[in-house]
Amino acid sequence: MKSLDFNPNKEKTALIIHISGIGDVISGLYVTNPIISKGFKVSYLILPELKGLFSNSGINEYFPDCLPNENFDLIIDLTSDNKSRRLINKLNSKYKIGRYRNLWSLLKNKRYYKKQVKKYPGYKHPLHIAFDFYSILDFFKLEEPSGTYLEFKTDKKNNDEICIHVGARNRLRCIPFNLIIELCKYFKKEGLPVRLIGNEMDIIEEVLKNTDNYPSYDPGDLSKVKEQLFCSQLVIAPDSGIFHLASALGTKCIGLYGPNTYARSGSINNNAHCIELDFPCRPCNQNMDCSYNIRCLNSITMEHLLPLIKNILNINDGD
Repeated sequence: MKSLDFNPNKEKTALIIHISGIGDVISGLYVTNPIISKGFKVSYLILPELKGLFSNSGINEYFPDCLPNENFDLIIDLTSDNKSRRLINKLNSKYKIGRYRNLWSLLKNKRYYKKQVKKYPGYKHPLHIAFDFYSILDFFKLEEPSGTYLEFKTDKKNNDEICIHVGARNRLRCIPFNLIIELCKYFKKEGLPVRLIGNEMDIIEEVLKNTDNYPSYDPGDLSKVKEQLFCSQLVIAPDSGIFHLASALGTKCIGLYGPNTYARSGSINNNAHCIELDFPCRPCNQNMDCSYNIRCLNSITMEHLLPLIKNILNINDGD
C-alpha cells in the first residue's frame, strides 16, 4: 500500500463511503477486499435501506443519519457526488480519498479530499463497473482481486433450496413472469424446493397462485435475505443487486440479462453464470418504454436455461 503516515502502534481503520444500490456497493468490494488484506478494520457508510448488507461479515455499518464519531485513519469516497461530499465534510480522518471526473471537478473538490484519483480511467478493464474503481487500487499499489467477495459467518448449513429473485430496481429487468412459473414447475418436478426473493408482492402473489403455492416466500430484512441466498444451492436472478449479492456470498447463480450487458454490469466471480441474447438495441435507455416489448428478456426460454441449470446442479435426464 502507498506509504501514508499511519500510527504503527494501533489498528488501522478505514471507512468506505458508498451511497448507492446493492449492486454498485458489491462492485465496490473490488477495492474493499484488498484494503482488508492490508490489515485495515473496514466500516461502510451506506444507504439506510441497505441495513444488514454487511451483517456477520466483520464490517461495521453506518448510515447518513447516524454518522460515526470516531477518527478513521482513512476514508475512501467511492461515490464522490454532492451527497457524499456533504457527508465527508462531517467525518474525521487525516486522509480522505475521493474521485474526480475532469480538471474542473478536481479543482472543485480540492477542499473535500486530501487526495483524489481520476474516475473511469480506462486502465486494463474499461468495460465493467467494478473496474471503475481500479484507480483506487492503483493509487494504493494494491493487487487486483480475482472477484468481489463478501464474507458471511453463519451456523446455518447449506440446503437444497433454489432461490428465484422475481424483482429488480427497474421493472424492465425483471425475469418474465411465465418463465418464473416454468422454473417453479420444473424444480417441483425435480423435487427441489423453491424460495421466492423480492418485495414485488404483485408478482409473488401471482406466482404462488399459478404454482399451487409450491414456492416458499418468507419476507424479511436484508440480513435475512442474505442468509437465504448464502444457504441456497442456486440463485436465479435478473440484473439486480440480489444477483450481485448472491455471487459475492459464493453461491452459484445464474443472471438473466436483458437491457444491460453482462460485460458491463454482470458479476466478475467464477461462481456466477449468465444467460443473455444478442439484440442490436442492447444496452438501452431503461428510463423509456421499450419499443420491442423487452424482447431481450422475453425471448429467453427454458431451452436456454435448462442446460446450464442441469450442469450446475448435476441433474441427469436419465435420473
